[in-house]
Amino acid sequence: MAHIHVILTESLRGVGRVGEVVRVAAGYARNYLIPRGYAEHATEANRRRLNGQLRAKKVAEAKQFDEATALAAEIEGLELQVVRSAGDSGRLFGSVTTNDVADALSERGYPFTRRQVLLPQPIREIGSYEVELQLHPQVSVPLPLTVLSTSDLRGEEQEEAEEAAENEPAAEETAEGPEA
Repeated sequence: MAHIHVILTESLRGVGRVGEVVRVAAGYARNYLIPRGYAEHATEANRRRLNGQLRAKKVAEAKQFDEATALAAEIEGLELQVVRSAGDSGRLFGSVTTNDVADALSERGYPFTRRQVLLPQPIREIGSYEVELQLHPQVSVPLPLTVLSTSDLRGEEQEEAEEAAENEPAAEETAEGPEA
């Protein structure tokens, strides 16, 4: 059986890793590896071209890593709040999922996908939690998340409105005093 040398363009279990020159059966290379784009003939020109592509890929990955670490430093102090309807016992009507966290981050100006938010299970109760953001395969950041009830929020808004109403008459009286 004839064998030939090919350069792998993708890692294949049992065959080799990207960029390796491997010796395989000619029929396997001709009928499977090369037509599917998993390998190329092991010519000197193909080796040089593939090495250049691998170097460019490493530079791009290093740039992505640097961007991810910079974003991690920026996000590190961020605290996120999500407001949901909940019962008197603190149990949510529904749950907070990775989509909800990603949407809340997007509202704050950080466009994340739900796949970048690591949440072991959906959050079903009011409270404080820690969510992990996967910025890069090697960079992740813990993010404090507070889940609030809409009734708690309404209570705070009512208190603020009452305080504002109490302070308004005093402000009007002081404004009228010097004019008279």
